[in-house]
Amino acid sequence: MLAHLAVVASSAALTVAAVLSAHALGQVRRGFVATVATFDGYEGWTRFDRGSQPVGPQHPDGSSAVFVSSMPARGARAFDDGTVIVRVTTSVDPDPRTWELHAMVKRGGAFNSDGARGWEFFDLHLEPDARGVYRPAIAWRGDGPPQGDGYVAPEGGVELGCNHCHGAAVDNDSVLGPELDLDQL
Repeated sequence: MLAHLAVVASSAALTVAAVLSAHALGQVRRGFVATVATFDGYEGWTRFDRGSQPVGPQHPDGSSAVFVSSMPARGARAFDDGTVIVRVTTSVDPDPRTWELHAMVKRGGAFNSDGARGWEFFDLHLEPDARGVYRPAIAWRGDGPPQGDGYVAPEGGVELGCNHCHGAAVDNDSVLGPELDLDQL
């Protein structure tokens, strides 16, 4: 009995040592988890101006731009884990607090496996810091908006969330928009 316990304890110790070694070598894959600081400086990322092209189904009218933290390699079939995409739609109101900011962050792994696999969605808003500089803040995050914060077509119907459109774009790693078409990059 004692010999069996010694073997079990030794085996458990080897397992713990292997996990700790893998973690130290960066081999344990947890995926990328964004924080509010992840969005700082998005204005300096690769930018694509969309002009006043409306973004369906119910994003507001206004001038729109897409910012990407890092572009995928030519020929890539997916965006890298840690990629952050922010779409900003400015309104006729010059106050940045009225602008619509949505983001998607590639967490990777099985996150959002029933929708836009690997992607987490964010609703952001801009708030001035102590120096008056507008910085992103997170209103909500997850695999889609909270109940009541989705889109309903003007003619009525079902409330839509992020996965309704992005989840259908599997051929482009769930990213919409011609500026980020993987076949064209």
